[in-house]
Amino acid sequence: MTNEFIFATIIIFGFLIIALISWPIGLYIKTRHFNPKNIKRKSPDSKIRTYSQIAEAVEVMSKEKIGALITFQRDDDLNVLQTDGIKLGSLIVSSVIVALFRKESDVHDGSMILYGDKIERIGSFFEIDFSSQIKNKNFGARHRAASGITKSSDAISITVSEETGKIHIFEDGIPKLVKSKDIFEELNRRIKGSKKFNKIPDSI
Repeated sequence: MTNEFIFATIIIFGFLIIALISWPIGLYIKTRHFNPKNIKRKSPDSKIRTYSQIAEAVEVMSKEKIGALITFQRDDDLNVLQTDGIKLGSLIVSSVIVALFRKESDVHDGSMILYGDKIERIGSFFEIDFSSQIKNKNFGARHRAASGITKSSDAISITVSEETGKIHIFEDGIPKLVKSKDIFEELNRRIKGSKKFNKIPDSI
């Protein structure tokens, strides 16, 4: 072997030894200073996505006067308070919500139950509220069902009138007329106190 070859071999092995020693040391230093809070989430917040999809669907249905009843399950189980509902379990998407409430849909007359970031059930029916509290002459079966379910549970319901396109939010049986542009903030304010509904993953 020539002296040059021996010298080159020693240099290569030297670099390999330095790399093997420095790699675990560097890893140790990085892990000691690692803070999970410094990682930036790349995915959008799922609650924002969910509320935005609902608000978008309600705005479309209001403009097109598509009758709708959307009910948000919070901490009380609505399975025991509804009948005929079909379990769906799909992700909340505005186009799906609108399609299911169009008159061509077999389930457009019932309520859609949302839970977390999922469309839990479609075509559900609730007990109608016949009390004098619901005095609005434009209120039909959907509004009375919304009043009934929100009286008997901690659920929140949104109705869209197929006659006028007006939007109401029901809580504790009490309706509130809202504009489509305010749906997002209304949902965020009303639902944020729920222990179970808000178990939506932070990112998707």
